Amino acid sequence: MIRGSLTDHKGRCIHYNSDVDIVSYRFPNDPHYYPCFQCYEAIHGHFPRNKYNISSEEHAVVCGACKQTIAINEYVQVNHCPHCHHQFNPGCHDHFHLYFNMN
Repeated sequence: MIRGSLTDHKGRCIHYNSDVDIVSYRFPNDPHYYPCFQCYEAIHGHFPRNKYNISSEEHAVVCGACKQTIAINEYVQVNHCPHCHHQFNPGCHDHFHLYFNMN
């Protein structure tokens, strides 16, 4: 389900591995989730070419704590998992443009 340079079962990777770094992202035409853009790039050799719109109802985000998927338009409005309430890294908001089309 989650691919990348993982450090634990919650989807933390070697690039982002604090207690709140538990979110992974899926891109169009790819069934896998990635903990960060660097993990995606390491596997594919390029930056994600296709991204979902930030307003999408696509369940392209997964919480590493409870493994529940979250719709993008819901994820961008919260700082914790709507299912298990585990806190997310608030700094992820600064990287939304790396994972989603901002239109």
